[in-house]
Amino acid sequence: MRAWYTGSGMRITLNLRDKQEGDSIKRLECMMEPQTKLVLHIMKKVPWKAMLEEPGFHVVGVPRATPPERRKRHDVYLSKDNWKRLTNPTGNPIIDGGYICSRGRFDRTDITYFAV
Repeated sequence: MRAWYTGSGMRITLNLRDKQEGDSIKRLECMMEPQTKLVLHIMKKVPWKAMLEEPGFHVVGVPRATPPERRKRHDVYLSKDNWKRLTNPTGNPIIDGGYICSRGRFDRTDITYFAV
């Protein structure tokens, strides 16, 4: 899993190994920039929803009162249905891949998956 900030928000890219780990462990971690940890949680159902977020998706940053670039940790919660939709795309999983995006309080989060 790789993650970084763009001008419009956070981008997360997953590969085949991440899919296998997510299916079994239900949790993926990586470091963004030198001091920010990203944790992707795969849950049966995401019980929280903030303003503008899609159903089955939620982002929490620590500490909360800071802009996204200055946070120490991001927790991204994705429902099992969204995970399956992301990692089992209808097109070619190597060329087209899967894609999910959601707006959040500060910015947008884009998650892409390619089976490579």
